[in-house]
Amino acid sequence: MKHLYTLIILLLSLASFGQSMNTLRGKVLTEDNVPISNVHIQVKGTNIGTVSNSQGTFKLKIPKKYCDSNLIFSHISYFSIPQEVFCEKKDYLVILPEKTFELDEVKVSAMSAQQIVANAILNLNKNYQIDSVNYTIFSRLTEQIENEPILIEESVFNLYHENKTRPEFNVIKVRGCGFDKLGEQRFDKARLIDIHSTENHLMLRYIPNFLKKTKMRKYEYDLLDEIFDDDNSYFVIDITSNEYLKGGIIHVNKDNFGIRYMKIIYDDEDWTDMSKTNTIRENYYIQDSGKWYFTHGSREQVWHLKKEDIRISSYRVTVATNRTDTRSFNKSDEMGRMSKMLKDFKGSFNDEFWGQYNYIPVDEKFERSLTNAKNP
Repeated sequence: MKHLYTLIILLLSLASFGQSMNTLRGKVLTEDNVPISNVHIQVKGTNIGTVSNSQGTFKLKIPKKYCDSNLIFSHISYFSIPQEVFCEKKDYLVILPEKTFELDEVKVSAMSAQQIVANAILNLNKNYQIDSVNYTIFSRLTEQIENEPILIEESVFNLYHENKTRPEFNVIKVRGCGFDKLGEQRFDKARLIDIHSTENHLMLRYIPNFLKKTKMRKYEYDLLDEIFDDDNSYFVIDITSNEYLKGGIIHVNKDNFGIRYMKIIYDDEDWTDMSKTNTIRENYYIQDSGKWYFTHGSREQVWHLKKEDIRISSYRVTVATNRTDTRSFNKSDEMGRMSKMLKDFKGSFNDEFWGQYNYIPVDEKFERSLTNAKNP
C-alpha cells in the first residue's frame, strides 16, 4: 500500500502580526520516536499554520488570544490529534499514531481509474480559476552537497495571469546567501529561471500530458485507494509511462472531480556540461467558493555538474500567500527585462519585511549556516 506524504501550508493571516504574539516550538514523532516531516499544524478555527521540517520540528507564532485554543496535528499517514495550547508552555512533544491499511480495506469504485481521470479532465475548466487571477507568491530555493548547505534564496513577487496572455510579474523582494564560492555563483543563475517558471504551478494552465485526453493512451492509470480527508472523499490514482513525463499521483475529489494534489515525476535530462535527475514536482490545491486554487507546491531534483563531478540536491517550495481576482499592478516584465531588473532586488536577511514569512519552516542546517554567515 502506497502512502502519500502530504505537505499542507495554509495562508497565514497577516492581520495577526499587529497583535501580541506567542512563539510555540515542538517536535512530532511516531510511536517509535522517529521524526515525522510535513505534518500540518494548525490553530483550530483559523488559517494560522505551519509544517514540521525534516527533523520533525516546528515553530509557530500565534496571537496570544489563541492560547486557549487547540493545535491540530495532521498527516495523511497518521491519525490527527488536537493539542491544547497554553501560553506558559513553549515546547511541545507530539506523538502521532500511524494509520494502517489492509488490502481488503481499499474500496472498489464503480469507475475505472481511466474513467476517473477522464472526468477530472472534463471538469478542469469548471473546477479551476483559469481566466484570470493575481497571486502573491513566496518562494524559497535551498541547495546542498552531501547534506552541506551551499545556497538559500528567497523571493516574493506578484504574478498576474490570464488564460490567453503572457504572465506579468511584479518583483517585491529577493534575498539570498551562498555559503561557499559555488553557492554564490548559483545564486544569480537560479533565481531568474525559477521565478519565471513558478507559473507552471498555477491554475493548471500548463497541465501535464497525463491530464490531456489526447495523451491518455500513453499512460497507465491505477486506482490505489479511496481516502476520506477534510470531510471529502478522494480517489488516489497512480500514473506511469515511459515518456519524458514518467507519471505521478493525483488525488481526485469523488464528488466534483477536482484535483487537490498532483505529484509529477520527470525523466532525467542530460547535456554536455551537466545533467538533471530525480525531478519531482508536487502541487496542492484548495477548494474555495466552488473553485480549486493553487495553495503551495514544491520541486526537488539533483544537478550533476560534470566538469567538477559535483551533485547538487536542489529543493524549492512555493506558497501562495495571497490571492485576489483584482489586478493590483500594471508592470509587464518579459524575460529579458526581468534579467536586468532582478539585480536591483537582492536584499538583506536583516530586513524586517521577511518576518511575515517565518511560518514557512526552513531546515535547521540552513538556519545554522545563515547564523554562521551573519556572525563569522
